[in-house]
Amino acid sequence: MANRFTTAESKFVGVYLPRQICSYLSLYALGTGVSKSKIMRDCIEKWYQGNQRTSSIESLISKLADEAQKEWDARKAIHRYEWGNKIDTAFDFYKREFMTKLERKGIDQEHIKQILGQLNNEED
Repeated sequence: MANRFTTAESKFVGVYLPRQICSYLSLYALGTGVSKSKIMRDCIEKWYQGNQRTSSIESLISKLADEAQKEWDARKAIHRYEWGNKIDTAFDFYKREFMTKLERKGIDQEHIKQILGQLNNEED
């Protein structure tokens, strides 16, 4: 039987939990007839709904872009004379490096594009 949640619209997220919690989760699932996946999914959906009110996707994207910009500005300040007229090349390299980091963390391409779109190589 195929998992009805395995679609292009869903992703697997794994987590290690302390043995005591896993044991309780298994006992609870068996005792109530509710799958462990359903229990975990319900918990995460509740967490998601609660956090969306205080941490919107837009605010998280802006926060990540701000942090990336600060990192770039710090690198540029340290290496400005070393890079000389190759700062634009270094900036492109930094954006590719940051994009790879976001991809490894499972961030959607749409959000990566939005984050990188907020970065700039301009002088303040």
